[in-house]
Amino acid sequence: IDFFQSNFPNDREILVVLMRRSYSSGQFLESLGHSEKILESHPQDKAALKFRARSITKIGKGTQETRSAWEDLLSVEVDSLEAMNNIARCLLDDSEVEMAKETLDNILILDNEYHPAHSTLARLRAMSPDLFDEENNSNPIDYRSLYSLGRYSEVIEKLGGLENCSNWKIDEALFIHRS
Repeated sequence: IDFFQSNFPNDREILVVLMRRSYSSGQFLESLGHSEKILESHPQDKAALKFRARSITKIGKGTQETRSAWEDLLSVEVDSLEAMNNIARCLLDDSEVEMAKETLDNILILDNEYHPAHSTLARLRAMSPDLFDEENNSNPIDYRSLYSLGRYSEVIEKLGGLENCSNWKIDEALFIHRS
C-alpha cells in the first residue's frame, strides 16, 4: 500500500484503506486527515464522513464540532442510527435533554433493538428522570435500560421472572444471565 500511496497520493481507494487502517489501529488524527483528504474531492463520501465523525468523537474535539460532524454524515445518510445516537450524546453533553430524548425516540421508532440508543437513553434517564413519568408514559422503561441503570432484579421481573424462561428470546436470556 505504501508503494501505491507514494505513486498515487490522491487516489480515493488508497485513502479509504489508509483511513480505515489508521482508525482501526487507534491513530484517529491520521484517520481524520485521510478522511478530510477524501472529502476535498468527494464531499458527499459516506465512508469518509463516517470516519471523520468517528475520529473527531474519539479525539474529543468538543461537542459542537463533534455534533456538526455527525450532522454532516446524517445529511447524506438520513437513516444512520449511529449518527443520530452520537448527536443525542452531544445533546446530552450540552444538557439539551429534551432534544436528546426526541432524537432517541426517533431512533427507537426506526429500530427498537439498536443497543447503543438504549445505553444513551439510560444515561438520559439518569440525568433527567423527570422526563420519564413511568405511570403516564406510553414508552415505559425497557429491560435494557433497567440493566444499564443497574436495576438487575427489575430486569428479571420485566421479562416475566425466571419461571418465564421458555418464552425468552436469546437477547433477553443474555440480559437475565448477566443480571
